[in-house]
Amino acid sequence: CAIARPRRGFLAYAGALATSLLIVSFWVNPQMNDERSGASFVAHIEKTADPHQELGLVAFKEQYVLNARRSIVHFGHARWREADQEMADAARWLSEKPGRQLVINDSARTACFRNASVQSLGAANRSEWYLVSGGADQACVARGKPGMAHDYLPPGGTRLSS
Repeated sequence: CAIARPRRGFLAYAGALATSLLIVSFWVNPQMNDERSGASFVAHIEKTADPHQELGLVAFKEQYVLNARRSIVHFGHARWREADQEMADAARWLSEKPGRQLVINDSARTACFRNASVQSLGAANRSEWYLVSGGADQACVARGKPGMAHDYLPPGGTRLSS
C-alpha cells in the first residue's frame, strides 16, 4: 500500500488479499485436507479391518463416520460423559457374536480390552487407535446394556450380508 500510494492503496490491498486467499485455497488447504477430515485414517481402517466381519467404532470422531464407505456399528456419538458405559456396551456387542471387530482408542483398550487380539492402527486426533477382536474383559461385558449398538450405512456404502 505504501508503494502504490494512497490513490491505489485499496487496489494494492485487494491484490495482496486475493493472492493470500489463492495461495491458501490452492496450496495450503489441499495439503491439510486428508489429515483434518479423517479420510486417510478411515481409509486405513477399512483397508486393515476384515471386510467380512462387522466393524464397530468406540469413542470415535464424527468425521470417521462421515468418511466411512462400509457399514459400521457404533454405540452412540459423543458419549464422553459416559465413556465407561460406551466401552462396556461395545464389549458386550463384541462378545455376543464371533466375527466382530472394534476400533478403539488407548483408554478403551486398557479399560475393557486387555485380553483382546490387538492390531495398531496408528495415531489420529491425538489418540492411539487399535483394531481389536475377541477377548473383551468379562467385567465390562457384564456392565454392557443390550441393544445399544446402532447400525450406520453411509450413502453409497456396502452392507455386510449376514
